Amino acid sequence: MREMIFRERQEKVAQIQAIARIVAQILGLDAERVFGGVVSDYASEVFQETYDPELLRRKIAAIRVAQTRVRQRKEHDLNQLTRLDKMGDFYDREFGRDVRDRKAARPP
Repeated sequence: MREMIFRERQEKVAQIQAIARIVAQILGLDAERVFGGVVSDYASEVFQETYDPELLRRKIAAIRVAQTRVRQRKEHDLNQLTRLDKMGDFYDREFGRDVRDRKAARPP
């Protein structure tokens, strides 16, 4: 099974190298110099050389903390809007909607 996965990954990298060579030849460029860094980055991703489980755990934890902060902020904003709406209802009951409308219609 490992051998099959390794061969599949090798095939992916070989395909990218071939595409890079074709494009470089069409454009009259040196494939290794122009696309070498891109192909090596792709190869390191395909072979998971940059895989760091501890880093992924830290990233997931940071994302969860950020999501919690966003959820709390949304709840806080919703509570503030609800309070503001209730204040408007109070003043409408106490003074009537016509008071608000008269103030808006009055010239400065």
